Amino acid sequence: MQPMPIASRSRIVHPEVVLDRFGSRRTRAVSIVVAVLPLVAVAAGAALFFVAEPAYHASVAEDGPVEWATAAVYLLLCPVAALVAWRRSRRGDRLGALALAVLAVGFLLIAGEEVSWGQRQLGFAGPPELVERNIQGEANLHNLLGRYALHMAYIAVGLWGLGLGRVIARLIPAARPTWLYAPRRVRFTWFIPVTAYYLYVDYLGPALLSLTGPWFQKWALGPARFQELIELILAIGFALFSYDALRRTEPDGYGVADDPYAPAALSPAV
Repeated sequence: MQPMPIASRSRIVHPEVVLDRFGSRRTRAVSIVVAVLPLVAVAAGAALFFVAEPAYHASVAEDGPVEWATAAVYLLLCPVAALVAWRRSRRGDRLGALALAVLAVGFLLIAGEEVSWGQRQLGFAGPPELVERNIQGEANLHNLLGRYALHMAYIAVGLWGLGLGRVIARLIPAARPTWLYAPRRVRFTWFIPVTAYYLYVDYLGPALLSLTGPWFQKWALGPARFQELIELILAIGFALFSYDALRRTEPDGYGVADDPYAPAALSPAV
């Protein structure tokens, strides 16, 4: 016999919702481990740079394993976001369906942009007008942006994941449930590296360099191409956000307590 749903306010809530909010001992332990992983990854990347620099450069090189892993994560997230969008549309949540559909398209674009749409692998030159204006001579759009514009976009995404997204969603009555528009609090650590890194390399690092001189450059600006690891961590943060949204929109009613578009009640299983 399956566990009976638990009453909460005027709705019937699946038992897994209670576990998700308050957590068993095992759930809390797993959440802590997952939350610490991005910080461990940053430390491991920096350590690899100073201990085995050739291995570090091979990992973060153009078309290297880290770059392709990032593209693969975003590509795999496309159908996940699309499925959540379809589920939201089935529940009558047009805004939520539109938001997740846009996110699915965004994931596809990021995956393609990350590897310049396979330009080097497929051997095509790309539109001359695009390649000439691109600072790296590649067939992608994101390098058309100036350094600070692109980095500010990353910082904005990081702040969204750190909690600003939840705050804004709570201020918009139509943005319900809020977990569909911003990551849960437990996921915020996955957005720390991207925010801290680009704030550092664009503002704090140059300030330190101006105070200390060229001899400190290797330390002040950090390892070359360290942003590749940062972007992979961000991709995994989006993966966890998408996973949470997928779980909370499952047909069994997981997450129904704070979803105004969920069925009014779930029938007890017998």
